[in-house]
Amino acid sequence: MRFKNGLFFLILVLIATFIGCKENSPPEAKFIPPKNKIVIKEMAKRYAQTSVALTKAVEEEAALLEDFRKKRNISLGMEELSDREFREKHSEIIAEWDSLQEEWEKKQKSIYKKYEMDEEEWDWIAGALIMPRNRPMQDFIREEIERLKKEEVQRPKQTTDNN
Repeated sequence: MRFKNGLFFLILVLIATFIGCKENSPPEAKFIPPKNKIVIKEMAKRYAQTSVALTKAVEEEAALLEDFRKKRNISLGMEELSDREFREKHSEIIAEWDSLQEEWEKKQKSIYKKYEMDEEEWDWIAGALIMPRNRPMQDFIREEIERLKKEEVQRPKQTTDNN
């Protein structure tokens, strides 16, 4: 009987340890920079696509935030949103602000997903481009961004009409 109790206790400890390790383990890194620190063309192309999409999204977001700010009579610096008293008195404004922030995060994540890039890779490429060894990719990305912007301008606007 003593052996069974000890075995049972050991199994419980192992299960608790396994669950604890799983919950406390660091998140898996999605992006691992290349050891040679060179941005390759495939990365540069996705970086350019992601950058153009993020820039467009930021411009749209800025318009939304400006509308929110004006509609709710919020100062240019939006200091009120972090003021405890304001937050307590205007929960509906804070709820709207939180919703805007959540929507932005979703939009940002969807852009990274669409171009098969995560934020860590985008950040790494942005930093790696200042290195002399990545000079060719700086020029490639600049040209690719210009090309994508021209494509966007030339693309016919979609209408909601069924005609």
